[in-house]
Formats: sequence, C-alpha cells, structure tokens
Amino acid sequence: MSADVAESQLAELLKKLGVNATVKARDDSTLDIETEDPSELIGHHGEVIDALQHVLRVILHRNDQEAGFIVDVDGYRVKQHQKLQELAKEKATQVLETGEPATLPPMTSFERRLVHVELKEIDGVETESLGDGQGRRVMIKKQG
Repeated sequence: MSADVAESQLAELLKKLGVNATVKARDDSTLDIETEDPSELIGHHGEVIDALQHVLRVILHRNDQEAGFIVDVDGYRVKQHQKLQELAKEKATQVLETGEPATLPPMTSFERRLVHVELKEIDGVETESLGDGQGRRVMIKKQG
C-alpha cells in the first residue's frame, strides 16, 4: 500500500475531528501533521498523537490496508527518539564505568527496539527487556 491511502485517511480523520491541519508522507512509514498548534495534537507526553496513530491503524486495518505508519506532529517523535537514544547511551556509559546494571523507564515496544538497536553497537554492554504490559522496560548491563 502506498502512503497516499494512509495520508488521505489521516487527513479525513483530522477533518472529522475539526482539526485544521495538513498531512504529508515523509517516507513510506511516517506521516507528518502540520498544524498551527502542534501541542493540541501531541498532548501530554504524546497521549494524543499516540491515540491518533492507534485510530489510524484501526481504520487502515478495517479497510484491509497496511497499518504500520508512524504519525508525527512537528517533529515530536523524531525529537523524542533522539532523546531516548541519548539517554540509552548515557546509561550504557554509566554501566561500563560502574559495572552496575541500569534500568530505563517503561516504554513502548518501538521505543525498546530503538534502545536495543542503539546499544547493540556498544562493546561491553547488553540489553534485555523486562516486565509486562505497559511496565515493560529495558535493562542495560555489562556483557558477561
């Protein structure tokens, strides 16, 4: 499926919600929303943007379309992912210096994957996902 279908479905959803915004496909997996008030669509800790992404996935799934799109508003997700990768590297450095494991806060499966991939390239540390459901988190420890 092309991003065009997802783009038009998200634009229609926003229109029905009374949100004045434009939607553009950044690439084959990311849809960018441009609006006057990005915070309105991001919400507290990304709750609104997460909900929009979930609703879009349901709509696409019901129409037998691929639903693996990431919805972003004003580069919010890009900035959050960069912060998460920086935190993971800082914690990995701390683990290497102290030898003590470090546990990151709970995060989504996508965010955990970002951490695992980011730290895979750092010699001397390994990662492991722990916990269940919304409490699932990544532990960083020395290899060994």
